[in-house]
Amino acid sequence: MLNIIDDLLGIFHSNFGPFTCKVVHPVFYCLTKASRDLTTTAVLSDGELDITEGRTMKVSLLRTVRQHALQILARMTESCPEYRWHPYSAAIIKEIVEPRLEKFPIETAQSVSGLLRLFAAWSKSPLTAPFLVEHNQAVLTKIIDCLEVSSAKDEVKKFVLDDILGNIILLVSGDEDTAAPDDKFLRNRLHTDIIQPYSNAIISKVGALLRQSPSKEVLESGVHLVASLAPHIVGSTESRSMIEIATFLLRQPSKRVSPRTKSALLKILHEFMQRHDSEGILELFDNIFDAICPMFSFVQDQTARNLLCDIVHDLSQTRDDLVATARLCQDLNSFAKSRLDEPDFERRASAFAKITEADYQTYSLVQWKPLVRRPTYEMNARQTLTLYPHLLGL
Repeated sequence: MLNIIDDLLGIFHSNFGPFTCKVVHPVFYCLTKASRDLTTTAVLSDGELDITEGRTMKVSLLRTVRQHALQILARMTESCPEYRWHPYSAAIIKEIVEPRLEKFPIETAQSVSGLLRLFAAWSKSPLTAPFLVEHNQAVLTKIIDCLEVSSAKDEVKKFVLDDILGNIILLVSGDEDTAAPDDKFLRNRLHTDIIQPYSNAIISKVGALLRQSPSKEVLESGVHLVASLAPHIVGSTESRSMIEIATFLLRQPSKRVSPRTKSALLKILHEFMQRHDSEGILELFDNIFDAICPMFSFVQDQTARNLLCDIVHDLSQTRDDLVATARLCQDLNSFAKSRLDEPDFERRASAFAKITEADYQTYSLVQWKPLVRRPTYEMNARQTLTLYPHLLGL
């Protein structure tokens, strides 16, 4: 029966909704019956020294049924998230999840389990995502704890980062102005019930994961998750840690950390610098400044260059000698507002003229560091060199 339902789900995909009410009960029965029988079998086995071959086969069959039923429920949730899933989710948490919750991170470390796939299905809709915390608040905590299991496979960590936590953040990242009232209500609920209570735990666990030099795939997933989460955090006790991690990773070669990931790291750095106190920024000034200044020479992405300028501006809030430098960085990297992706040549040329004709003799080494990288970048782009005759003076 489960195989037939699974095949039908594969055929109908998102059109399976009208049939959900007819098949959910037998699938749920298979799940709970298999789970309870497994629990009973485990209790009986603990009191016996010899386990027969027949009992071993029965346990294997029950596990297969439970796993298959979980996968089908996950697919049905994705196909029809608006169905009345609340009573089923409450029973799943009580019957299936809670008995295994304490050891869940260890038990799911070697492969993506059926429960993880069900949690991922819940996280894809604002109607079902609250199930992750509504019935037992420790469920999401244990999901996050999967990231700190040293023996966990990369596929498990990446699945938790991308397909569970990433989905939740994606749900709250829509445009508030164009959202319908019902969507705003659901989004606010996710902010209140999930993002605010669990953001520090997510930042802490992902930060610890990034410090362990994970694989490139896990690294990219972790960085992009934090970058997506950062704008939704009101305050964070992990600001210093994330700034230190971001500056360390920005210094890594492109083979280790891709340009796309470094752009996300710049976003993280900018977001968490605004949440950190001035004294802390002064303590980290050299690390931050030495990490971002060389990037002015080679970063080509417009968004990333704007983030570099924003970070220099953030630093100028604690160093008065960088105020004018931050303004010049903005001018040197400016784009025309009336035309798409076209540099603001007049504003850039004016900034170069100011540097070369008036102020260059008064600048300190710190003030020069972000400025001198811009001509280096322009010299690499020969087609624009003729537009800046002031470069020849540098």
